[in-house]
Amino acid sequence: MRRYDPDGLAEALGEVRRIAQEAAVPVHISHFNSRAELALPLIEEMRRDGLDVTFDIYPYLAGSTILGMVALPPEMQAGGTEATLGRLRASDARQRVAQWLAASPRGPLDDVRLSFVADPSRRHLEGATLAEAAAQEKKDLAEFICDLLFSSALAVGCIVPHRQRSEEDVRAFMRHPAMMGGSDGIFAGGHPHPRGWGSFARFIGPYVREGVWSLEQAVAHLSAHPARRFGLKDRGLIREGMAADLVIFDPQRVTDRATYDHGRCMAEGVDSVLVNGQWVLRHGQRTSLCPGRALRRSSC
Repeated sequence: MRRYDPDGLAEALGEVRRIAQEAAVPVHISHFNSRAELALPLIEEMRRDGLDVTFDIYPYLAGSTILGMVALPPEMQAGGTEATLGRLRASDARQRVAQWLAASPRGPLDDVRLSFVADPSRRHLEGATLAEAAAQEKKDLAEFICDLLFSSALAVGCIVPHRQRSEEDVRAFMRHPAMMGGSDGIFAGGHPHPRGWGSFARFIGPYVREGVWSLEQAVAHLSAHPARRFGLKDRGLIREGMAADLVIFDPQRVTDRATYDHGRCMAEGVDSVLVNGQWVLRHGQRTSLCPGRALRRSSC
């Protein structure tokens, strides 16, 4: 979807509606980071009108993206990487970025955290906020952003706090029948977003124990619903003839341990995992097997 914020939500969902109607296809909205009180009535209206619409969310109040998307004016990014790098070389680049930041179209960026930096000489900045990293290099924010993006050929990841939604929005989305779990995980860098390691343990652990939804609801929304939605006919259920993808966990102990400072911590309370009938985690220990594969929509 083009926009998730309150000001752009209705127009963006209107476009989703038109796609569903004019192409006569089901639609699925990824990482639906919106205000539940504004978004869910529009989703319900689409469903009442017979449109097949679903969405997924991850259970964190920060997103993960590339720095250029949040820190550069859109016109500086037109034409792709080489064109953008050419503009960053220009003498007025820092001034243009400074003006963009002053206008605050994306909100304040000081607390945006660097997750991945391709430039080896600046990799030590991973985990720092933009304000902290700029101070380390004794540069103002616009100058630092331009230098960092140029030296990394734009390959810089970041974690961006959500400004306009709350934990209650996450919980309201979780309770909706069209919801599916997701991680939107980006695993690059020394300080990746914790959602890559923690989303599903968080869904089936703390949220179940806090009564947001039942364990049975969690399992269905995290396995059977996505498998059915994406046409994976041999996945998502424990049944003869289905692929043996199984997770053995303790519902009283399972919880996420990954944090924004330490994003690569494995969950607790998960004993064993089978993928395609082979152990990839057994009694808490990773095996050497890699039986996973890309999945495509089933033909029958």
